[in-house]
Amino acid sequence: MKKMSIVASICVLLVLGIVYWFQQKETAAAVSAQQGEEKKKQEMTLFVDDLLKESHFKGTVLLVKNRENYYEQAYGYANKEQKIKNSVEMAYPVASVQKSMTAILVEQLVSEGKISYKETLDKFYPDIDYADQITIRDLLNQSSGIDMDEIAPAKLLTSQREQLDFVLSEMTVTEDHSFLYTNANYTLLAGILSMVSGKSYEELFTQRIIQPLHLGETYFWDQLPEKETVPLSYVYDEAEEVDYVPFWDSFPDSKPLFSSLLGAGNLFMSASDLWRVQKAMKNGRLLTEDRYAEMTDIVTAGYSSGLWLSDGQKVVSGSLGGYTTMVYGEETNENLVILISNQQGILDTGSLAESIYEAMTH
Repeated sequence: MKKMSIVASICVLLVLGIVYWFQQKETAAAVSAQQGEEKKKQEMTLFVDDLLKESHFKGTVLLVKNRENYYEQAYGYANKEQKIKNSVEMAYPVASVQKSMTAILVEQLVSEGKISYKETLDKFYPDIDYADQITIRDLLNQSSGIDMDEIAPAKLLTSQREQLDFVLSEMTVTEDHSFLYTNANYTLLAGILSMVSGKSYEELFTQRIIQPLHLGETYFWDQLPEKETVPLSYVYDEAEEVDYVPFWDSFPDSKPLFSSLLGAGNLFMSASDLWRVQKAMKNGRLLTEDRYAEMTDIVTAGYSSGLWLSDGQKVVSGSLGGYTTMVYGEETNENLVILISNQQGILDTGSLAESIYEAMTH
């Protein structure tokens, strides 16, 4: 019996030893994998830093990898003269990126049965030429036949009614329903959203997007807090190799133009708030995957509801007065590059985003 007890004890010790060996091996493998991932991240961040500095990019970059905030950093000055640096908390004008959020509001009302993509414009704007031939979907997909130059009004437009009247007076309409990009389509959509909901566009946007997502760094052009620093817009003079050449003297000088872009491009956001909106398009916070699919069901010239779409990839972009914004990556939001700049630099923002995305995902 004693011999059997010794054998049993030896067996137990052997088993425990083998278990310990496997545990140590797994721990070592986990540590090695973690160290490998940290090394990759260090190499990635160095690559991004070098690329953006060499390109003379000023603004904020936010990288999403495996649906997580992977890297976030601000570069350069918001106000070079006053030595105020850009920060990740700053809200920049995101220009046409706002169109995708106007489209979200439309889809929400469609899903609630309050509006239809097939409804025609004559129900809302009967005096517009060919209104009975233009659908809500046409407005969303920039295939309405409507055209309007991006021009600043002679005076500040202080009410939604003034903003709509300005667009209605300046736009032209034809029967051609091929793709033609114009802000006017989305300003008209903003007006329709108000008619259907009984709320102003800004009220509806606040209640349905800003508040549910707790967006703390998102503002309309006319609701910026006094303490909020608006990054000035600059250009890089490549010939003279000089940064921070002013594009606009200051934000107040451009307010009339911002006031004319109802629903189409007068929103200020931080990169992190923009990331929250991207997630919410498909995770049920703003839209479900089915609702997103309905919103983007029809694509015209690669464009649908404020998004440029191709083979499961998306680009959400905006450019206004020296400011540029770019969201580049998968529609699933697995991996994204978000760039918001107040100085684009040598390379266009799309090329920068593509280079960073390729480095991050390969």
